[in-house]
Amino acid sequence: MKDRMESNQTASVTEESSKVPGDKALSAGERILSSLRGHIHRPSGTTLLRLLLPPMLVTAIMLVMSAIHKMYPFGTGAMSWCDMSQQVVPLLNQFKDMLESGSESSVFFSFKAGSGMSMYGVYFFNLASPFTYLVKFVRREDMLMFANVLITLKMACCALTSSICFTACRKKLGTGAVILLSVMYPFCGYAMLYYQNIPWLDMMYLFPLLIIALKRLFADHKPLMYIIVLAYSMYADFYICAMLIIFVLLYAGTYMLLNANVIKTDPSARKNIFRTGRNFFIGSLIAALISAFVWLPCFMQYRTSIRTTKTLRTVLSESDMVPPYTTMLPVLLCTGFAAAVLLVDVFSKRRRSRGNDQMLILLGLTLIPFAIEPINKVWHLGSYICFPGRFGYMTIYLALYCCGYALESIPERKPTAAKYVIWSILSVAALILFRKHSDTILKDDHKQVSKYVNSLWGDEGSLKLLLGLFFIAVIAYAVIYLAYRKGVFGKTVFLCLSGLMLILEVSSNMNIYMTFPAEENAELNVKRGNIYSISGKIEDDSFWRMKSYSKVFDNNIIGAMGYNTISHYTSLTDKNYATAMKTMGYSTNGLEVASVGGTRLTDALLSVRYEINGGISHSTEVYKDSNAFIHRLPDYLPMGIILDRNALDGAEELPGGGDRAEVQRFISERIFGENIIERYQPAEGLDNSSGKFRVSAGTTLHYTIDVTDERTIYLDCCDGMSTRYKESFFDAINVTVNGNPRGSG
Repeated sequence: MKDRMESNQTASVTEESSKVPGDKALSAGERILSSLRGHIHRPSGTTLLRLLLPPMLVTAIMLVMSAIHKMYPFGTGAMSWCDMSQQVVPLLNQFKDMLESGSESSVFFSFKAGSGMSMYGVYFFNLASPFTYLVKFVRREDMLMFANVLITLKMACCALTSSICFTACRKKLGTGAVILLSVMYPFCGYAMLYYQNIPWLDMMYLFPLLIIALKRLFADHKPLMYIIVLAYSMYADFYICAMLIIFVLLYAGTYMLLNANVIKTDPSARKNIFRTGRNFFIGSLIAALISAFVWLPCFMQYRTSIRTTKTLRTVLSESDMVPPYTTMLPVLLCTGFAAAVLLVDVFSKRRRSRGNDQMLILLGLTLIPFAIEPINKVWHLGSYICFPGRFGYMTIYLALYCCGYALESIPERKPTAAKYVIWSILSVAALILFRKHSDTILKDDHKQVSKYVNSLWGDEGSLKLLLGLFFIAVIAYAVIYLAYRKGVFGKTVFLCLSGLMLILEVSSNMNIYMTFPAEENAELNVKRGNIYSISGKIEDDSFWRMKSYSKVFDNNIIGAMGYNTISHYTSLTDKNYATAMKTMGYSTNGLEVASVGGTRLTDALLSVRYEINGGISHSTEVYKDSNAFIHRLPDYLPMGIILDRNALDGAEELPGGGDRAEVQRFISERIFGENIIERYQPAEGLDNSSGKFRVSAGTTLHYTIDVTDERTIYLDCCDGMSTRYKESFFDAINVTVNGNPRGSG
């Protein structure tokens, strides 16, 4: 009763103040919310508290955890691992070059990747965020650690937009509940597992704004915000935005479905629905046209990329029925509060409405892919190599949004002292149980529970440990919420206990997914930062490229140093380029083209003049420090060479079949007019006139080669032109020369 009176008083004051023309007392935060909701519902102090406190709390938690675990900016620890270290951070350094080098390199074309390629799609896949431009003020060698700052800023934005959405759409939700739910969102499982793909965090903070935009479009016939948010989402990450479009279609479909009966019986409603559908169609079309400069060229580049090797029909026909649950389920297991509240109270009939039912249905629809793999594949536009729940932030936010129904207008009662004591003991016991269990796991099974950050995939052991933590968290939240629901705890006690449980849960999950890789990869990350010491050390005004003798660092690093290179690793690696490079002898697998391998012949043709950490006879060392050294290669051809007009007649394609020795011979004869390639057959073991043979495990091949002058010899075990991440012959060979070990692979 008390809550209801206070709510009515606030509404009355707000309505009265809104009639004052030219009211200058309104804060900037209120004016923003006024534009979203059409009128102001709360005083400025409350509004600012709702908006500013969640991102401040998220930032504070991140900073405290960074200080405890000596991560940047309180140490040198970097949360970066896997795709962030291999793709995003090097690309941030390449983008830094684009900002500073003028016309030398741009998003339209750069020689610092893939022998020279358009970076347009790569930019909108990995870098199209306003936060990306902060790299202008960061040194190359610090970029890996600076990623911590970018993660924190984007998570804080998730809390900010979440609080805006709850304030705009759940008008009866108290300030404390808005803050609690908004802080939960950026610490959800999606952020914990997928933060390394830092552009996806941009989609996380845009999603709550899309919810507001859709409600304004369908309820108030105001499409402007919908057009802006949808168009900008395409700009932020066109690939993940494709999944957002699926959600938008589901939202429109469920809205029409829930209003079907009204349309049949009410002519005015029918007219209203028609207007809504028209606005939706036209708004979507305008958003598509506005963002066409992004999605059209990016889609064309995507269609030629190495990812598009199979059709959707083929992928679905080969798909399993059950998704990789050991990796997908953890995306949902970091927000125990949502599960507890939904299970306890969200299906209460007195909270039923079409708006509430629609969000519950959408929540159910986004949960289906977690159980049925073909539907999961459709959400991923046909396939994924890893990260099988890329749409999961929608599911989690919908769950938190539905929790808002349950937290609205809960009446407070006066409990008996006995009930208060009993429920207090149960709540505290649940908190202690979670803390004890979490500490035990992090002490005894830290590596096992953090399996995902070591392999990109969970397993049965890690899932079992995560489920144990999750169930205890759900029990703790459920006990606290039940006590609140029954009137035993007041709002303040409920929020304090839930906030304390949230801190325990966040601390545990960050130890599993964020601080663990920072500690495990500490030495590796130091090397990744130190390698930039060889940037800008070559004074050579001619056009040239650089390669690496072996894969001692990630494939995008040479370009990130500012050097032209043949290597590249993103989802937009061109499939024809990857095939051609592998055909010529360079190392390629999965989505990666490395600057490793090739021959002196192909290096010369590609203008590769310098090599890191290599060194052959007659090469010249041009720079050396404690981290790496650079040699100038003896064979080099400029970027443009003049050939006889008949040299390439009838040579539209290189010889196929995976015979790379034949390719080298072909290039030699066509370019130089003579064959400088000699093929050697085993003297003992196996012999095959075609030069290709298969061997079983344990087979030893002997080659006898008389070397009377300088000669470079290559052992090639390539078997076909596949782009699989693993081949049967990987790590299957040991090479000895005159009885001395010379390498393995």
